Amino acid sequence: MTDSIKELVKAAGGSVTGELRVSLSWFNGDDLDLHVYQPDGQSINYSSFKKPAVTKQSGQLDVDMNAGSTSTRTPVENITWSDINKIGEGTYKVIVNNFSKRETIDFGFTLQVESKGEIFNFHYNKPLSNKENVLILEFNYSKINGVSIIKNAGTA
Repeated sequence: MTDSIKELVKAAGGSVTGELRVSLSWFNGDDLDLHVYQPDGQSINYSSFKKPAVTKQSGQLDVDMNAGSTSTRTPVENITWSDINKIGEGTYKVIVNNFSKRETIDFGFTLQVESKGEIFNFHYNKPLSNKENVLILEFNYSKINGVSIIKNAGTA
């Protein structure tokens, strides 16, 4: 699972080499959206797709799949922070939104967080309704210790 998500992100043109990475992978044609709220309250999501960072502590969404009419059954989304000096220390909240529900089969997703060579995978096996948000993960990030999980709504 770990290598397959990284390979899907790389194949889609995303970065897997940053200091901190949050990736989402799912199994159908739905348009899931990854939202990460940083310690400063700013959200990184589809509205910031491939746009330059707007605050000092901002990552970037570099892969946004199944948006619009384009659809694949192996989609990923990816947010990465490449510069350790631009990563805010504190609590991050990760939300998954089903922007456009298109299927009722093969639901669920895997969320992957990587920092300092440590990879965390969380699986969510319930269907999401159209426009539904689910807070899947909260974690703390520190430049010295990397990621520590506060709570998650999936299974590790």
